[in-house]
Amino acid sequence: MPTVTSKDGTTIAYESAGSGPALVLVDGALCWRAAGVTPTLLPELAKHFTVYAYDRRGRGESTDTQPYANERELEDLEAVVEAAGGSPYICGFSSGAIVIMYAIQNGLRPAKVALFEAPLTVVDDTDAKPPADAVAHLQELLAQDRRGDMVRYFMVDLIGVPSIFMLLMKTVMRKGWNSTRTVAHTLPYDISFAERSAWKAPADAGKSITMPCAVIGGGASPAKLKKAVRGTAAVIPGSVVIEVPKQTHMIKPKPMTETLVSFFKA
Repeated sequence: MPTVTSKDGTTIAYESAGSGPALVLVDGALCWRAAGVTPTLLPELAKHFTVYAYDRRGRGESTDTQPYANERELEDLEAVVEAAGGSPYICGFSSGAIVIMYAIQNGLRPAKVALFEAPLTVVDDTDAKPPADAVAHLQELLAQDRRGDMVRYFMVDLIGVPSIFMLLMKTVMRKGWNSTRTVAHTLPYDISFAERSAWKAPADAGKSITMPCAVIGGGASPAKLKKAVRGTAAVIPGSVVIEVPKQTHMIKPKPMTETLVSFFKA
């Protein structure tokens, strides 16, 4: 498995597949190359691009040098982008989209950017604000090795997934439940990115995105995520909003591929 070494010595595992323009994928919370959107999306995208997918630190085959800081993840992404040629297309999913925004503010220069449903759900004063101590609470649960409770807190209390879904995960989808628990220790990493701007779209980071940018959302996603998509686009000058019909936050590979091909190859 190819690896790159981040500035703090962390080993970041990645894989590449396909041919064509380079495209780097950045996963969201609880996801990595073997879990989440990447395993099914990568083969579809590889028909059109040379796709680079990596395990964010602490997940899969990547290591997790401590102490953690958001800046270290920006350096991880920079190392992968360098391996992809230095100026690839780039696409981030959920909190991975937030990582990309700050990486560009930090100097990353991809050719084009796609951001899928960054969970920046505080757009105006009418929006419910997530708990301000979410990272601290997750760290407290981690100190007690309550990984299942970390996943539940993230999904139910922060994201708003119905409690019945958690029961299904623990019973019917046992393999997926066990998989998410193994990377629960990285949840504070993702949430700390959202907390940097109090769950609002970071205006300063948005202004730094001067290359073509598509902010993508699902047509069947919850209203608060649709609003978050518009809020994210509002801080990125010249960005375009693309709504993919009949799709949710768990977007299917083929419509996502069609959307990215249409945008990146235009």
